[in-house]
Amino acid sequence: MADITPHPEFAKLIKEIEKLREEVSRLIEKRDYLRYHLSPQVNADYIKKIGVYEYKVFEFTIKVRRLRRKTELIRAKIAKDEIIIPSEIESILDEEYIDYEARLQAELDRINSEMERGSGDFLSDSDGEELKRLYRKVVKMLHPDLNPDQTEREKIFFLKAVSAYERGDLDALRAIYVLAESLDFYDRDNADGDSLDATKELLTRRAEVLRNDIDKIENSFPLNKREFLEDEEAVAARREDLEEELAGLRKVYDDYYRMHEELKNRGKWLDL
Repeated sequence: MADITPHPEFAKLIKEIEKLREEVSRLIEKRDYLRYHLSPQVNADYIKKIGVYEYKVFEFTIKVRRLRRKTELIRAKIAKDEIIIPSEIESILDEEYIDYEARLQAELDRINSEMERGSGDFLSDSDGEELKRLYRKVVKMLHPDLNPDQTEREKIFFLKAVSAYERGDLDALRAIYVLAESLDFYDRDNADGDSLDATKELLTRRAEVLRNDIDKIENSFPLNKREFLEDEEAVAARREDLEEELAGLRKVYDDYYRMHEELKNRGKWLDL
């Protein structure tokens, strides 16, 4: 039987699609690396160097506001010659500041979670490169953008691969790659010119979307703080500013506390 040589334009189109598939798989791996690995590390670094100080400033800001409000409520009672019941005042404050307290707790939980997430065991350089390489291969075989006719079984494989990559579980990703390696998801023999043109257009658009996603991630928090965090002088200066702000808040708090203590000698108090 004579060999059937594909039309040059057809062969060129297939080659372009293969190149696009390779690029899309590379871009997906880069996006997920930024999202699942680098961002948590940079975020944990930011929290340790700056975030904990920002939290303390926020925490003391709420304390100052609450004590100021407490002073206002007591003064209002004194002005009206009403009985001042401390537990009643505290109940009013608890109700008014419930959202702030929830935000404080949520922020503290986030800090603890992000620091734990970003301070785990890191892979060696060689294992990290193997993780990226295997993930690119699995993405090329299993990602729905590259395999629109994905079966339910293939979808499960891919979700497991994403989870393994996010965790940095190299052994699990190796196992998934071995299981998926023999599958052939791209049927060149049954492709026609129209379907290949559509595939090329789809992959081109997907690559552009991924490049935009990557650009957005790199220029958003926390990755937009990488250069800042590497500048020890800039970090020290920012920390000094926050410490000064915190010192100012402490002074304001002390002033309100003295006012509060002075008010104890005025008005009609119950259960002091």
